[in-house]
Amino acid sequence: MESRQRSNPEIGPSDTPKLHQVLAGLRIKVPPDNGAWAEAFARELFDRDAAEYLAERDAKQLAALAGAAFQLVAQRSPAEPQVRVFNPERGRDGWEVPCTVVETVMRDRPFIVDTVQETLRHSGCI
Repeated sequence: MESRQRSNPEIGPSDTPKLHQVLAGLRIKVPPDNGAWAEAFARELFDRDAAEYLAERDAKQLAALAGAAFQLVAQRSPAEPQVRVFNPERGRDGWEVPCTVVETVMRDRPFIVDTVQETLRHSGCI
């Protein structure tokens, strides 16, 4: 995760009651020794312009989404990029969306999000 400077790292733009519900649900899904790391991850995940996104979705589904993404991050090898492509189902994954999800985890590289999006666009996926 990229680190950003804030005067109070515990409070961000999306530090809303819904985020607190999501974090409570996430704590149930991760081992206690990973709790602080998982919470920091979820805060970063939902930090940028996320207030509307959080408000429109169910806290349990958001906690499941964050927990699944965190598991991918937590199990990765720092030297190897990981990619997971799947269609989340509520019964299997605890959350669902009407599209295919592409998750990537790798060292910070300039423009990687743009590169992945352009590759998907060129392939006709988006």
